[in-house]
Amino acid sequence: MLSRLFISNYELIDLIDQKFYPGLNVITGETGTGKSMILSALNLLIGSRGSDKIVKDASKKCILEATFKANPSLKITFEELLLDWDEQIILRREYNAQGRSRAFINDTPVNVDLLKMISSQIIDIHSQNQTNNINQKEYQLELLDIYCYSAPILLDYQESFKRYESLSGELKTRKDQAKKDKEEQDFIQFQFDELDKMKMFEGEMDDLESEKELLSKQEEIVNALSIGSLVISEEEQSILDQLYSLKQKYLPLENVTPWLSEISRRLNENYNELKDLGSEMSSRKDNLEASPKRLLEIEERLHHYYSLENKFKVHGVNELIALMNSYSNRLVSIQNIDTEIEDMENELKTIYNELLSKGKKLSEMRSAKAITFGNEIESRLKQLGISHPKSIFELKPLSNPSINGLDHIQFLFSSNKDQKARAIEEVASGGEKSRVMLAIKSIIGSKREINSMVFDEIDTGISGEVAIKTGELLSEIGKNNQVISITHLPQVASKGGFHFKVSKEIVEERTDVSMQQLNQMERVEELAEMLGGKNISESARKIAQQLLD
Repeated sequence: MLSRLFISNYELIDLIDQKFYPGLNVITGETGTGKSMILSALNLLIGSRGSDKIVKDASKKCILEATFKANPSLKITFEELLLDWDEQIILRREYNAQGRSRAFINDTPVNVDLLKMISSQIIDIHSQNQTNNINQKEYQLELLDIYCYSAPILLDYQESFKRYESLSGELKTRKDQAKKDKEEQDFIQFQFDELDKMKMFEGEMDDLESEKELLSKQEEIVNALSIGSLVISEEEQSILDQLYSLKQKYLPLENVTPWLSEISRRLNENYNELKDLGSEMSSRKDNLEASPKRLLEIEERLHHYYSLENKFKVHGVNELIALMNSYSNRLVSIQNIDTEIEDMENELKTIYNELLSKGKKLSEMRSAKAITFGNEIESRLKQLGISHPKSIFELKPLSNPSINGLDHIQFLFSSNKDQKARAIEEVASGGEKSRVMLAIKSIIGSKREINSMVFDEIDTGISGEVAIKTGELLSEIGKNNQVISITHLPQVASKGGFHFKVSKEIVEERTDVSMQQLNQMERVEELAEMLGGKNISESARKIAQQLLD
């Protein structure tokens, strides 16, 4: 239940801090005084989109806050969402002059989606524009599902439907790809064969390029090795011979002192190293043979590699191997595609049968409750002055499952005894649609466990006795639910247990919208003004008093 509404620095409102009460709360005011601003503030509080234009004074924040008496059934939801639980739930939104906003639930920052989800379980706001929703098939089905308490079954069905749609999409994509792959199979096979016959292995190109470099400079290398071997160990007075003689001179002296021992050791190491080096140069020289044939083979293989790189727009043997493997995988996939598609089709059939089973259960629940719901609506409409109403939820099977089930719905209506019920958008006037929506909201309000219901001129298009009956029904709803009704009819306003007036005035050359609760005497004056205009007559006051009495 909404217990307090706080609006600060919003559009033409400087400050409204208003308490509300259980039962029927009515809000009145002349056209253009700002009743719609209060409703739009409430809508922002429950998650509607705002803008920088809503801030009245750019130097301050706009603050919107609503306090609700908590419904204990929400405690589990709050705990699951890690929100602080209290006997009061406070929703708050703040806007700055740049249009940026923040949302809070019990002082915990939240995103707008979470704010919408929580507020949808606390308060229901019915605006004038929403009356025409009754023309929409989706909304008609939503209302019937609320009446049926079918949400768990519907959610289960929708989960299966989404799986079915997802797998159907995957299957179509797979079939399209299979068709494309089969058309390209010969070409893919040709590409694979061209790469496969190369018998490539990782690093081969680097090895071949190194070997090519060696073979192409073989004469220079042999010459360098010959000179090196000769200088080090083969000619007279070679480096080895000279170094051997030198190290022999130090052998008798190596024990004289440590540094002489070190010189002797290093001479010996260098001698052994040069001996190995000369031996290796000689061996390498002897093993190198000119091989024009091998060089030609290497150049041909490298040329083939370079051609493949250019053709397939890749670099290096590793990328060529990766490409070849991808062709191999595609060929395997093409070979297995029929089996994969068959498996997917079998899975899709299983999900479809499951979907039909759940959809049938949902349809049976709707069909069982549709007549009862229609009868209850008719009963409420009689209270609202329609003597011979007909309200029928007509359900017909769809040719294919939809996200909302297997049913096509049409809400049929008639307000005349001798008139056949037809689609409500074809036969109902604006006033009749308002009464239908009021009847429906009065029925399903308790089923949704929403304790606060707001009606914005739900009495549009009616007058006289019907207006009195509308007020009586709103008052009756208020016995179990808090009702806040913005109205322009004195007959409806008189039925409120609490009456609030919205006014607009100029304060220090600035327009300000305010709201005040009326006492009994003020209510008489307000109702009299609603009946007869600004120049209130005594007869208008008497009628106003009679309405209140």
